[in-house]
Amino acid sequence: MKQPRRRHGDSSKAQSLFLTLDDVLLLKKALLPLEQLIITSPKSLPNIQLAHETLKQVQGKVSSMMEQGANDNTIPFNANEVVILHTAVRLFPVNVEWQTNPPETYEALKLSLFLQSKLAPIMTRIRR
Repeated sequence: MKQPRRRHGDSSKAQSLFLTLDDVLLLKKALLPLEQLIITSPKSLPNIQLAHETLKQVQGKVSSMMEQGANDNTIPFNANEVVILHTAVRLFPVNVEWQTNPPETYEALKLSLFLQSKLAPIMTRIRR
């Protein structure tokens, strides 16, 4: 008889991230190319509607964080939202590279790698 898989943690549980105002500004910029990618993707993809709805939730939270300013930027994100954030941050330097000159690309890559390092532990827990 096949044993059920054990989960070490609840990946759907909300994860809190502490983000600086600079992080939030980068996230806002990084979410735009991902939104364009999702909008232009074929509607026949199985989870495209879920991805679009999740993206809208993340954009709302990021906007809320920007309105709050530097006061309290710890808003909980669920597993799907963290995946959207991680994907946006990973795609952002590629998008910047195609649109701007090398110094701006380097700066975007540096900021993106820093944000990826913040998201990596949460992504590890989600993938378990």
